[in-house]
Amino acid sequence: MQPHTTLGFAHLDIQITTRCKMWMVAAIMAGLSACGGSGGASGITAPPPDPVIVEPAVIASLSPASVPAGGAAPTLTISGSRFASGAAATYNGSARTTNFVSTTELAVTLTSADVATTGSYPVIVTNPGAKASNTVNFSVSSFGISSLNPASSPTGVAQLVQIVGFGFINTDTVTYNGITHASNFVSANRIDITLSATETATAGIYPIVVIQGTASSNTVNFEVAQTRVTAVSPVGVVANTTPFTLTIIGAGFTPTPIPTVTVTNSTGSVSYNVANVNVESSTRITATVTLDSNPIGNYVNVAVSGATSPVILGAANALSTLSGNVQSIFNTSCTNAGCHNSVAKAGSLVLASDSAYANLINVASSGCSGALRVVPGDPRTVSSILVDKLTAPPPCAGSAMPKTGSISAANVQTIVDWVAQGAPP
Repeated sequence: MQPHTTLGFAHLDIQITTRCKMWMVAAIMAGLSACGGSGGASGITAPPPDPVIVEPAVIASLSPASVPAGGAAPTLTISGSRFASGAAATYNGSARTTNFVSTTELAVTLTSADVATTGSYPVIVTNPGAKASNTVNFSVSSFGISSLNPASSPTGVAQLVQIVGFGFINTDTVTYNGITHASNFVSANRIDITLSATETATAGIYPIVVIQGTASSNTVNFEVAQTRVTAVSPVGVVANTTPFTLTIIGAGFTPTPIPTVTVTNSTGSVSYNVANVNVESSTRITATVTLDSNPIGNYVNVAVSGATSPVILGAANALSTLSGNVQSIFNTSCTNAGCHNSVAKAGSLVLASDSAYANLINVASSGCSGALRVVPGDPRTVSSILVDKLTAPPPCAGSAMPKTGSISAANVQTIVDWVAQGAPP
């Protein structure tokens, strides 16, 4: 939209765009209607409206990328960007029922006829009023790769990789990162390759392709990853003598040798009991953990041998929920006039009972750059600014909470316990 200017002339105000200015003098003198003005004569034509430009969609990938000929017709997930509501997909030049999921995802219903014959079929998306997207081909094949097991490996270890798919024959060959690799035909649905420690020495993404005669399957990537821990589930518990199952999410886990899982307090001076470590996959470990004492700061560090850094697990002193324990503290100390009620909204934060959870959980702090108001399971002051505002002298930004009066140490601990336990509603 072009900028507007208001011209005043003999009590006549006319709203115009920059493109209209060349018409204005004649239009005013003739008393004509131009660019939003009013008049009684005609003879000068107002400029055309600014054109509306709709960006074309962009397709990044298809899932699945390949299916066996004659099999069940899949729902095709198209991932990309700039998808608009009403976007329509074509498959091999014919329109198909298209469900708009988001600006980055569409779901397309294919028919049994679409996958009856082997071939490579173009998929295109067109937004309403826009040019067509780029083309990505969907493969209907007599053979192809469905998945890899495992899909990743830690660096520097030998790794058996099962290539799972369809239509394999015993003369098929495999390429790994573009180079022919020794393989073992197991069945029409599986081929194995064994990667050496040299081949997994460097972290990265490496393509795997099955070759059948002169034809190539679809490409599926294998990840060689540095061992790392990214998350735990649950994110927080109540510290007591009851053992619980902890799931550790990451990458590069290997069952041989079984990695060491350690759970320690913030200073490393106290170690907690860990048993029954089980590597379920290269991205998932389970273990039985007992937190039989309250750790300093209400959190512990969870580490896996070989991983570069630990992750945080909250450890509350006692059970605490928002509705059962914390909201009443907010009501008494934080939603008073001039603070965090629906009228004052200090710091754009409302802690009324119908708003507190949505306004706190994983919401960016308005005062502390890069920090969140509450990170479930992480009561550290550098992570959850609510805890920082209640306990740190001085806090990251602004003044300590509450602005007037005070909150008892017991009530502060109740709020810290709530965050540490995972901020249950």
